[in-house]
Amino acid sequence: MHRVHRSYDIEPILASRLIPLNKGKSEVRPIGVGEVLRRIIGKCVTKVLKQDIVESSDSLQVCAGQKSGSEAAVHAVYNLFQHEQTDAVMLVDASNAFNSVNRAAALHNIRVLCPTLAPFVINTYRLPARLSVAGGKELVSAEGTTQGDPLAMSMYALSLQPLISRLQAATQVNQCWFADDATGCGSLDDVRQWGNGKRMPTVSLQASGAHCREEGRIILNNRVLDPCKSFVRYFKICPSVSTWFKEPKASTCKYI
Repeated sequence: MHRVHRSYDIEPILASRLIPLNKGKSEVRPIGVGEVLRRIIGKCVTKVLKQDIVESSDSLQVCAGQKSGSEAAVHAVYNLFQHEQTDAVMLVDASNAFNSVNRAAALHNIRVLCPTLAPFVINTYRLPARLSVAGGKELVSAEGTTQGDPLAMSMYALSLQPLISRLQAATQVNQCWFADDATGCGSLDDVRQWGNGKRMPTVSLQASGAHCREEGRIILNNRVLDPCKSFVRYFKICPSVSTWFKEPKASTCKYI
């Protein structure tokens, strides 16, 4: 049985000082600078339970403590590019991901997927936390993870695991995730189904149109290929992606 502390027992430890970092383009990333004791405990819990967290997050989500996870993701996608059955690749970046994930659903998923981690995250995230900002004002954090919390990445990875598993079972797309950044490779129809928001399971995950449309418009043979119908950032459609990069041939490319 998990021991849940009364909120006022640990409230001072959970309170944080909120630091807004400038992301550019008038965007702000809020970083919670918590108490030193909480950060130390969080790092200790992460170190002790690292293997449990990695096993619970599966191999498709590489941000939960896997060694060189980002490098593994890059090499995996590069190899998928060259596969003869890969016609398209779609990159998805969630909008305000860590701050908007459904906290109740995340805690439930962690209790099921990684019960050894559940007591700590339930005690630290089950109730809203107080965030102090400059000028003496206070905000209440009721959703998402606290960016700056050592366990934020692990919690986010586990919260998305049901979505990743359902997408894997529902489509033939080869996918790879690093936190909220997802890549899907496969045939045109499969990638379209994988990225179609109407067919995705309902979760608290919204794609970022600004980040996902940077390179989504391609002009070939005086025809405009605009696959940015939802949240595509990079969708180059060609039977052989690696060959297309070196010598683009409009005649061999398909259009939606």
